[in-house]
Amino acid sequence: MYSQIYLDQQRTELKKSLNTTEERLKESEKKNDNIEKQMAEVEGENFELKEKVSELEQIIESLQTQIVPNEEQELTETLEAKDLYIEQLQADINSHHQQMDKLKLKYKKRLNAIKTQLAEVKQEGSLNIYKLKQEMSLMEEKNYELTGVPYRLLYFFD
Repeated sequence: MYSQIYLDQQRTELKKSLNTTEERLKESEKKNDNIEKQMAEVEGENFELKEKVSELEQIIESLQTQIVPNEEQELTETLEAKDLYIEQLQADINSHHQQMDKLKLKYKKRLNAIKTQLAEVKQEGSLNIYKLKQEMSLMEEKNYELTGVPYRLLYFFD
């Protein structure tokens, strides 16, 4: 009687452990999904930045083609201002490229960390499941030795 209660308690504890492991696995998968969504957002921002860079480059080209060679003396100040504006735009482009690269690297590292955690939790869960199955098998054998009734028959008569 006491060994049956003990076995039931162990089985209950093992089921709780299994549930906890499964919850941790689900949490890790949710984190992985969240990181993937963030990566999609970063890629969307990357696409927008590329479009902005393209627009800025078109503006630069249009500004450069607007310069008339015959009026250079009159437009010297305007040219200098446009050159300065072009340099600012190019600096903005470089800044956006750097920000984009930093974000990519940050999210790539974060995604790798989450993937590693997910793999660890999956592996841990698999090991726990294996251990729980072994323990249940041992308990069934002990129960059979103590009672002489196979474990599966006990539940059949309940």
